[in-house]
Amino acid sequence: KWTQTEGKEFTLPKVVRCCGIFKINGDRRLDCHVLNGLELLLPRVCQATDMKKVLEAFPAERVGLKDSAPQPTGEVASYSFEIFWHMSMEGKFPNPGLGDSSSLDVLVDAEKLTKSLTESCPEFPMTSILPRDSTEGKEPNKDKQKLWISYEENRPKNVELLHTKNPVEPGDPHYPKLPDPKKWKALWSKCGSILRAHYDKGGQCLLPYLYYRLGYECGVVQRALTDNGISWGTYEDPLGYHCNAHANNLVLLAENAKGHNDTFLAPLDLDMSFTEDNFILSYYKMDGKTIKKAEKKDDTKWSLYLKQEATGFLKTLSGDMGSSTGVTNISPLPKEMLPLKIALRDLIV
Repeated sequence: KWTQTEGKEFTLPKVVRCCGIFKINGDRRLDCHVLNGLELLLPRVCQATDMKKVLEAFPAERVGLKDSAPQPTGEVASYSFEIFWHMSMEGKFPNPGLGDSSSLDVLVDAEKLTKSLTESCPEFPMTSILPRDSTEGKEPNKDKQKLWISYEENRPKNVELLHTKNPVEPGDPHYPKLPDPKKWKALWSKCGSILRAHYDKGGQCLLPYLYYRLGYECGVVQRALTDNGISWGTYEDPLGYHCNAHANNLVLLAENAKGHNDTFLAPLDLDMSFTEDNFILSYYKMDGKTIKKAEKKDDTKWSLYLKQEATGFLKTLSGDMGSSTGVTNISPLPKEMLPLKIALRDLIV
């Protein structure tokens, strides 16, 4: 539904201003709800997984592997950013695995990772997000309750970077909160029964497939937009760079959603999307914080923004915490579980 808006102070009177109102078939965003939620469950779901075997699933060339701390996927994608940038031609992008993926060649081996995992159906967390110590039969001690979002200790003073604080301790606003048993315990038990039946029949681990599938669907969405000359909403204005292509602009479809072609995800927040033929910024340029009309049309700006869109989307999916204000990628874990989180994010990329 489109609603035309009123207003006298407007510099482009020939442009009809409208507010788009959309109905969506789901209310769980890919990053802050789905991916972060899955990663908060890793200590329980993968409690029996041997982290040494997870590390063996990475190529030997991965930076940090010798110290049992593989370089985070977000850093790998950031390193590849300039490579993608220079190799891209008019919105056409490199194909990882075909000899032009640069540092993305050091991503985890999906088959090895799947074989290394041991998944289980944990009990509903009533007193701690972390599993009980199986040898002592009690809750983890205070030191073990410290959680990490990355390897390095960090105490940022900038309020905009507080989501990068390491470690995160109980009582901190970013420390995982326990689910409400009245709201979630019944569903937890129902899903646990389905999973146990799957594992009892010899079914393989599901997390690697799920992460790969989510990444694949994100790629399909971005490719469909780019190849058809549509920008999700990437441009520069006096407020800075905007990019609507990020992990929180996809929603997990509800189970009863209609017409979704058996996909898990659907894109949204298309209110700033545009096509090349109505892309007016090719005729304007930024002068400090002011937009001025250019002397001539800039034919490179359209493809430039498309490249920024695709690479920016890739970085948010990879777990990069600084690539978008709309995606924080906060899912603190026990430090020894970080390689597993990184391996799964590799599969998305």
